[in-house]
Amino acid sequence: MFLIPWHNLLVNTLSNKPQKYSKDLNMLNNWEACACSESVGYTLVRRFHSTLINQLLFRVNEILKDHDL
Repeated sequence: MFLIPWHNLLVNTLSNKPQKYSKDLNMLNNWEACACSESVGYTLVRRFHSTLINQLLFRVNEILKDHDL
């Protein structure tokens, strides 16, 4: 359930260029919302989530490192 909003965001984002991301969209539309080993869509959503969070928080992490926190 936690990744469903991230799945929706990724699908909406990739849908802006459906020809370019048709394979990805197909995998996302068939992801079954489970952490199954064969679910490439799940892996795409999980990776999208972690990459986006890391990019958004990169500067905060750098500031914390500068202050030994």
